[in-house]
Amino acid sequence: MNKLLLNQNQEIKRDGFYFFEGVENHADFEIVVSPRVCAHLFIFASDIEMKMRIVLLQGANVSFQIVGENLSIHSNVILKGDNANFHFVQSQISKESTRLHLEIFHRAISTTSHVINHIVHYGRKKSLIQVDIDVPKGIKGCTIKQDNKIILMDDGHAEILPNLFISEFDSFAEHSAYISKFSKEDYFYLQTRGISKHMATNLLKKSFLLGPMELSFLPSEVKANIVEKIGR
Repeated sequence: MNKLLLNQNQEIKRDGFYFFEGVENHADFEIVVSPRVCAHLFIFASDIEMKMRIVLLQGANVSFQIVGENLSIHSNVILKGDNANFHFVQSQISKESTRLHLEIFHRAISTTSHVINHIVHYGRKKSLIQVDIDVPKGIKGCTIKQDNKIILMDDGHAEILPNLFISEFDSFAEHSAYISKFSKEDYFYLQTRGISKHMATNLLKKSFLLGPMELSFLPSEVKANIVEKIGR
């Protein structure tokens, strides 16, 4: 596995898995992914504000996963080369006011963006997800997907803004926005099988937050740390 430092601009020139280190309470960086490179990027962090710019050149294929607690993120993604693909998964536990603002600009034909955001929110503060995706006229053959969900554990506030600015008819786009609590039916199903409500909550959290993620490439100690933090 390759290791990258946050707060440093990077150019990724070869296929591989990249794990970010040097995570502090603030990060500001840019990543450029070279043509036809397949890169898997992963960040595990807590109590951090991140501002990042990601540029995908022709045929680049990027899977970017972020998992943690109390993360506020502003990400600017430019699909600059034909046939570039961007898959983004963000899962977190939020106990503070957090904001995810993801902007994706399709600037080349036959590009794909798939965004999944899952948040479990505690307390009375607010979590906000805003995803702005832009496809101008003439950028044909693009595919755009969004899946945004927030689970409220208390009486907090949440808002989801899934904005699609698409001026090209030759595009496929879909989005979902869901804010709720874990259902009574899910709790009932688990408790009738002898699982306590506390354990049922932990199982539902883990399934919701880790279900969309691919963790098999991570070192075992990192995976154990992630599972432990989410299961608290």
